[in-house]
Amino acid sequence: MGASSNLEEALRLLGEAAVYVKGARYLRVRVAITRSLDSAEEIAAGLRELGYNPVVERCAAHYYVYITRMEEVREVIEKYLSLERLGPNARRIYEEYYTDMDAKGLRYRLSSVLRNSDRRPILYYVLGVLVGHGIRSGRYKVAVKVRERRVVEKVDKALRSLGLRPSYHSYGYREFMYVSSAQLRELYEE
Repeated sequence: MGASSNLEEALRLLGEAAVYVKGARYLRVRVAITRSLDSAEEIAAGLRELGYNPVVERCAAHYYVYITRMEEVREVIEKYLSLERLGPNARRIYEEYYTDMDAKGLRYRLSSVLRNSDRRPILYYVLGVLVGHGIRSGRYKVAVKVRERRVVEKVDKALRSLGLRPSYHSYGYREFMYVSSAQLRELYEE
């Protein structure tokens, strides 16, 4: 196959690609399934000409050509596929993790909490506690220095309901509750 036919084949396959969910928050675009490594490599070469970084994986007697990078998956879905072609689970993951690329790599996403009217007051409560009793700790952490056990338990419960996992450390007579969340730290600093 020549270079132009690789490119044409890659464009045709992108229009017919399938989107799969991997893990809890990642999407993969399966561009092709072949039985020979040579044809999988030709398809991958066509995708590279288009500017993508495909992955060729072998499973039993088949070779799968995937696009796995978040930016590339988003581009393929927007350019060649549509949201209507995604299943409900894939659509939910796309809307939650792939639409806002500024938040890429955040482990705990609080943007869904901000959109949810039931959970938003919990986040505001946590931010209020941080304003009164919080300190910055490291690059991504915020710490709450509260001594009353009742308040600590209430803040712990609120953080866990948001999907965050606080940890506790004692320094001398003080006990600190640490929370690692880049997005929570950004909200705290605003």
